[in-house]
Amino acid sequence: ALIRHRLMSIQVVSSQLLTVFLSFFMLVKVLTSSGPVELLINLTIFMAVIAIGIWLVNNVIKEIEQRHKLEEITSELKSANARLKKLDQAKTEFLSITSHQLRTPLSAIKGYLSMLDDGDYGKLTGKQAEVVGILLRNSERLIRLINIFLNISRIESGRLKINKAPNKINKVVTDIIKSLM
Repeated sequence: ALIRHRLMSIQVVSSQLLTVFLSFFMLVKVLTSSGPVELLINLTIFMAVIAIGIWLVNNVIKEIEQRHKLEEITSELKSANARLKKLDQAKTEFLSITSHQLRTPLSAIKGYLSMLDDGDYGKLTGKQAEVVGILLRNSERLIRLINIFLNISRIESGRLKINKAPNKINKVVTDIIKSLM
């Protein structure tokens, strides 16, 4: 119990010694009191010193126990943080692998749709051309979305370098609007 609760630490021992020394000093004053009024005053001070001393020792012990609990919690938080970092790394790797796996077949689909749209397999009817155009735009949108996921993965892993350059906001907004239509 002494080791577990750190009752032999320097703070506990010093507060106990201070309490014992002051209590002993006040006990001597009580025993050497010359009159009833002085005896009553010294006895009151003696009782106060004992009460304050007990309170002091208990608070020092509580502080040491709280410090020990805080160290345990800090250790647990460090461990949880390390686990979270591993999970975040696994998520980033999953995002990267999944994005690559999705982009490959989508690129092939986009290629074939583009060939259909260009008439490489024969002329399309009006309705067929409209459907192929919609499919082509949606496949391009999916590929852009997958590229965004890949960029997120690269940003999180520190592999993406951003090259800042001045740009006109009107052109950026127009390009965004066109890509969403």
